[in-house]
Amino acid sequence: MLTTSSSPPKVEYMSQIEQQFNVRNKEDLPSYYLGNSYKRDDKGNIHVSSTKYIKEVLRQFAKHHGEVQKQSIPMCTTEHPKTDQSPYLTAEEIQQFQHIIGVCQWLVVSGRFDINYAVSSLSRFSIAPRKHHLELAREIMGYLHKYPKRGYWINLLLPNTPSDYEVIAIKEDFGYQCSYFQEEINPRFPTPLSSELEITIFVDADHGHDKVTGISITGLLGFVGSTPVIWSSKRQSSIQTSTFGDSPR
Repeated sequence: MLTTSSSPPKVEYMSQIEQQFNVRNKEDLPSYYLGNSYKRDDKGNIHVSSTKYIKEVLRQFAKHHGEVQKQSIPMCTTEHPKTDQSPYLTAEEIQQFQHIIGVCQWLVVSGRFDINYAVSSLSRFSIAPRKHHLELAREIMGYLHKYPKRGYWINLLLPNTPSDYEVIAIKEDFGYQCSYFQEEINPRFPTPLSSELEITIFVDADHGHDKVTGISITGLLGFVGSTPVIWSSKRQSSIQTSTFGDSPR
């Protein structure tokens, strides 16, 4: 059990629990909790990964369904699962497919947002998957087999902030446009209890990716400071017939 409390104080809260249950109170960061491993560095930053959980899942999967081949990417961007016309899976194969999707959905929630797009694309076919869908699902497992240690940092340090927030910078190395804005703080607001937090959002869409409906897929990744706190990959609710973007100023 992991407990956190500020009101009432943690000591008081734990004393109430110890009156009812025989517990051993370990006041330290857990090394493993709900499938995630936690490790703190000498600066107080925390690394979160699902390495232990992934390796156990792969071990169990290989035992029942054979070992998967290592893959460099979770899914090729040219794949379009909705257009697949391969034969439908047998009942046993459907169970294997659903098992992979269930495990991967939990990993996405736990912080493996690098497989978010691939998992969300295949999860739409959990009821009636086809042969190629299972092959793609096994490729996600192969990607996790090659990169089981990938995770993220809960970093106490803030990212570097440009001095001029009106500048729109083009990141040539990564091919995306990054806009910086600063909101004015009402002087009547109370003094912040901690240092300033910077919120950074990266968002993009693959225009008309769905070859059947023409629907685009939007990807989003949000940071508070240097820590990722929100991520998603989902289809848009409407069909866009064109794209628009500002030119750099």
